[in-house]
Amino acid sequence: MKKIFNKKILYLTINGVLEPLGESQISNYINKLSKDYKFYLISFEKNINFKSKKYFLQKKNFNQNNIDWHPLKYYSFKHPLQYLNIAKLYVYMIYLIIFKNVKIIHVRSLIPGIFINFLRYILKFNFIYDLRGFWVDEKIDRLKYKNNFIMKLCNRIDKKLILNSKFNIFLTKESKNIVNVKFPLTKKKNYIITTASSEELFNHYKVRNKSTLVNFLYLGTTYGAYNFNSIIDLLKNLFNINYKFTFTIYTKDNKEHIKALLLKNRVLKDNIQIFDIDYKNIHKVIKNFDFLIFSCFENDSIKASMPTKIGESLLSGVPILCNDFNDDISQLINNDKVGIIIDFKDYDIKTLTYKINNYLNDDSHKVRCRLIGEKYFSLSNAVKNLDEIYNSLCKKIYQ
Repeated sequence: MKKIFNKKILYLTINGVLEPLGESQISNYINKLSKDYKFYLISFEKNINFKSKKYFLQKKNFNQNNIDWHPLKYYSFKHPLQYLNIAKLYVYMIYLIIFKNVKIIHVRSLIPGIFINFLRYILKFNFIYDLRGFWVDEKIDRLKYKNNFIMKLCNRIDKKLILNSKFNIFLTKESKNIVNVKFPLTKKKNYIITTASSEELFNHYKVRNKSTLVNFLYLGTTYGAYNFNSIIDLLKNLFNINYKFTFTIYTKDNKEHIKALLLKNRVLKDNIQIFDIDYKNIHKVIKNFDFLIFSCFENDSIKASMPTKIGESLLSGVPILCNDFNDDISQLINNDKVGIIIDFKDYDIKTLTYKINNYLNDDSHKVRCRLIGEKYFSLSNAVKNLDEIYNSLCKKIYQ
């Protein structure tokens, strides 16, 4: 017999829950919250995933947790079938609001926010705006979109969503503070729930073999928000001083393109390896490394970002080596001593390796990283904070 819920939430996301990001930052959350809330989940999934084993496993998992999942096939907005998808989306949302008495929509990012922005003029419902970054700035900074009429219209809708939501959720303190200054009346409804990972899945209980080699890990994409050329320059400098290290890349990016880029810069050596990896296996590999390293482009959009791999690394007891891309990361690393901040444009390589070696000679950083990971990036804390937002809103609406 199915449990009867009086707390109903429509979770609307453009991100697919069959992708690593959706799996870690959407599925993990609502699965844990589904014992207290009835979820209707709409996501946009890549066509190739609908025939995958992962699709059927996820469907079974959601059914067991009494989550009604309504996946739509993702197409480019230039594709005519995407507009048929949008029509289906509106029909389903209207059905849920009118016939299923769903009065709360958790909208994840601006694009699905645009859909509900038009709908809110017709039907009564409350919504939580989960920004997940500054979408317009991201497209201009990372994908080089022109700041044209469409982008300006998106900015206006973004403003309306921030002002009319019941709650706004941010990934960083810096992005929340920017919105607090820009829209002072929203202060009381602005919350931070940063990226989170399972503290049970990611752990630091791994004995590393003492070695003269330093094992660097690069995890995730090499383009978009990330300045991979800075990493290549770092590798060159390490080779120039004959520093002993390994560099391993786990990514779903085009491997041949990465190899060609490394070869062009004369850094494709035997100690550099590139692998593909599924999200379910990431926790098995992170703990084997000495440092997670990456470099982000410094711009307006990055102020609102907090890559998931940061929490995954810290929970695994692995310190981080990266640039000062926003206030949150600089405060985290400098104040809590869980890594090294590097200015990739101007640094002394010998001073940097001295700092790296200091970490390797003192195993206390593993426990320190783990504790900070639990404090700021644990899934249990994120779920607790989201539950408080849901419960606060449900009490006003359903009781």
